Amino acid sequence: MQKRLLILFFVCSYLISYSQRRGVAFHVDVTQDSVLVLDFSKAKFILDDQPEYSQTNYNDSSWIDVKTDTVSYQGIGWFRFVFSSEKLIKNIPCYLTLSQLGASEIYLNGNRIYTFGRIGTNANHETPFFLDKKVVTIMPNRKAETNVLAIRYSNNLYHEYTCYRKQPLKGIMASFSQTDIVEGEQNMLSILGALLSSFLFSLCFIHLLLFLFYKEQKTNLYYSLHIFSYGLIIILSILSEIISYTPITLFVKEYLLMLLIPFFITLNAFFYSIYYNNFFPKRFKLLVFLFTLYGILYILNLSTEFTKTFFIVCILVSVVECLRVIYLAIKKRIRGAKILGFGLFVFAALLLTIFIISILSNTTTLHIEGTWLSISIILLVLFSLVSIPISMSVYLAYHFSLVNKDLKLQIKNVEKLSAENIKQEIEKKKILEEQNTVLETQVKERTEEIVKQKELIEAKQKEIIDSIRYAKRIQDAMLPRIKIIENKIKRLKK
Repeated sequence: MQKRLLILFFVCSYLISYSQRRGVAFHVDVTQDSVLVLDFSKAKFILDDQPEYSQTNYNDSSWIDVKTDTVSYQGIGWFRFVFSSEKLIKNIPCYLTLSQLGASEIYLNGNRIYTFGRIGTNANHETPFFLDKKVVTIMPNRKAETNVLAIRYSNNLYHEYTCYRKQPLKGIMASFSQTDIVEGEQNMLSILGALLSSFLFSLCFIHLLLFLFYKEQKTNLYYSLHIFSYGLIIILSILSEIISYTPITLFVKEYLLMLLIPFFITLNAFFYSIYYNNFFPKRFKLLVFLFTLYGILYILNLSTEFTKTFFIVCILVSVVECLRVIYLAIKKRIRGAKILGFGLFVFAALLLTIFIISILSNTTTLHIEGTWLSISIILLVLFSLVSIPISMSVYLAYHFSLVNKDLKLQIKNVEKLSAENIKQEIEKKKILEEQNTVLETQVKERTEEIVKQKELIEAKQKEIIDSIRYAKRIQDAMLPRIKIIENKIKRLKK
């Protein structure tokens, strides 16, 4: 179930890698119970080890004809496949793609053409050789009616090298075709993975810089962390597919799904920061607790089936919560919320389109062969993978543009208010100047009036003084002098 979840989020990687089974001659795998499974209608198997098994004229009628049966063995086994030369295209080589954890020898028409590792009867004598989609060239005999391809394989070190619980390869896997489509699809897988991860990491870096320069906008931080985990999952998935099996790649495949924990947590944090304005409700804390609990259960490997079910529940809760928040944001008419809703709608519509095309094409295997159908499906897959990240980035860009527009509008308002204030100040100054001019004129006129009044008063005062002086002279002329009066008084006293 976890493998299906990984396929759901990285459909592109799944489709390309799955298409490598085109022209499968035989497909060998080992189950959890160390059972080697051969799944091909014309392949035969025997639990024995004799050198004549590789010969073309060997009678393998007594071998197990693997059609729907399950072949299980432990040790060394042989697989033979007879294919007709008439169906081969002239002058085009055949290609064999191998993935294995043990040791193998490849025979064509009795001749050993490739050896990978050293086959042994027990684990001490076996030298495994790790292969992951190793493409080798074989040249069938086109003059012969039939060709015999035989594989001698031993898996004595199965338990040692498949201790990882989520490791898909348990034994040997092989595919056979006459074109180099497998190698081409592997290169295409690498190119698409590199382009997609580079695109995501670029978005991560840009929005991280936006957060560092403006830390109040924490939505950029949540988005950059989400995109970083997204790109990391993709690039590690691609690397684990194209790099040969090593303990490091096995470890990566083992714990790759753990990266889905920060993927969903940061996704919910992004939507919560939009609707709740950087405030996290209790639901988010509960979601973090659930994913943390899943991580602990996964690491401790406690009750694997319960852990898988619990992980699916966590993802469903996270997705439903994201949809709920987006719905509330659109209902509340938060600016830009419809962009996120449109991104989710495009993602769902593209997945539905891919599903319908797969049904109409009546096949479960898609090939990258340059046809319009395959190219269309690849483009749809790529668009579906980047629809949600692009919608989130467009929302942040739209929000950033709204902030800039608001700032620009505020600047215009400030400039307008400033111009009005300046105009008012100029008018006030002009009024004050006019008032000063009027006051100066009034003061000047008043001063002139005061001067005239002063002159008039002084003139009247002078007239009064002159009148008083004149009256005094008259009085003095009419009355005797004071000294005469005083002398007369003295005489009278005597």
